[in-house]
Amino acid sequence: MTRRVAAILCAGHLFAAAAAGGCSSGMRALDTVTTAPAEGGRTRILAALSDHARRDADGFLRDMQALHGLRGSGPFRLRSIDLTFVVLELPEDADPETALARLLADPRVASAQTVNTFRTRAEEEDDEPQDTPEPPPPPGDAPADASQPFVGDRYKHLQKGYKAVRAELAHRWATGKGVRVALVDTPILLTHPDLKGQVAAQRLFVPESTDPFSMRHGTAMAGVIAARRNDTGIVGVAPAARLLALGACRQAQPGSAAGVCDTVTLSMALDAAIAQRADVIVLSLSGPDDPLLARLVAAALDRGSVVVAASNWRDPAGQGFPSLPGVLAAQEPAPPGSIVPPWEPDEAPVGCPTNGILTTVPPGIWDYLKGDSLAAAHAAGVAALVKERAPKMTPAEIGLLLRSTAQPRLGLAPEMGTGIIDACSAVARLAGATCPP
Repeated sequence: MTRRVAAILCAGHLFAAAAAGGCSSGMRALDTVTTAPAEGGRTRILAALSDHARRDADGFLRDMQALHGLRGSGPFRLRSIDLTFVVLELPEDADPETALARLLADPRVASAQTVNTFRTRAEEEDDEPQDTPEPPPPPGDAPADASQPFVGDRYKHLQKGYKAVRAELAHRWATGKGVRVALVDTPILLTHPDLKGQVAAQRLFVPESTDPFSMRHGTAMAGVIAARRNDTGIVGVAPAARLLALGACRQAQPGSAAGVCDTVTLSMALDAAIAQRADVIVLSLSGPDDPLLARLVAAALDRGSVVVAASNWRDPAGQGFPSLPGVLAAQEPAPPGSIVPPWEPDEAPVGCPTNGILTTVPPGIWDYLKGDSLAAAHAAGVAALVKERAPKMTPAEIGLLLRSTAQPRLGLAPEMGTGIIDACSAVARLAGATCPP
């Protein structure tokens, strides 16, 4: 159904300007830094250099090649933690543990770890029964609601998630104005009609691709968070927020919306988010525990950034990165009676919509999507509204506010998670107002 919806939504003349340029990416790469994955799936090691060694990083790389047969690249610096790194690729027959031991014994190496792989939490609806609404008529052909004169963004009445989190009611007190949301994800299609002007800067840490699907995940996340209120398509939970698009995930395979990231690209993106003083950082991905990324997330939290991650109550083993202390986890609420691994009450996930969500996708159209990622997008938008009203609130305080104002539900203890996040109740509490029932 999603392909049919996309085709119909794109049919209207409103999108002629967007479609005139074909499926061009519309990327505005203000600063591009890319790293290539290892050839043939070879193991890579990320080594932090000591203060003395980083002054001669090229010499260190030559020694690694001559002494151990390790081909290296870099260096690059992560300013937020003041460390310089090189990436070393092991030969096919090399043992990673032995290589790590040798490196850690070298006085020029401050720390070392393998480069881990992470994937965006993308999921499509194409192969499952659909309960999404029928697509609307093309823009300009009919009002969004035939019983009423058209007012506002034409597809807002189809936004299940936007309605569920009560974003519209919250906008009387906050719209995300002045808040910077760093989206660490795939690149974003900057020319999408609902996203034009919403991206303050886009920085790429992966090679640019001309395949529209390479931008699908990030573009979809961006629409849920911050689609403009522009009488065009949909409205973001925080429509006045500005996005920092940090393209750290490349396309997993041609024609796929899933993204693949690694320790190197994610560390660069997180460092950039911290440097840009992002108020909210969104990590809709999953992978193994990673010491360097955990350190960067801690640095972001210490600087006051709300770090939002996608979670899943069905996956009790999925507690690797970015499921870290202080991170605001978002997930589809578990039904009453579900077997859910317990969380600490002040770390429990907030419930957010994940299914049948209409959002922005390349090449300048809209589509219904589902998946854990969309939970993180809704939570990030609500966090941006809170940040506008209370910019000095700490990440822990914001987490407490969102958990305590979530829509109540029966059947699960608080340490198992919350009901659906409630933007109106959270922002109204800060405004000293009462949210309508």
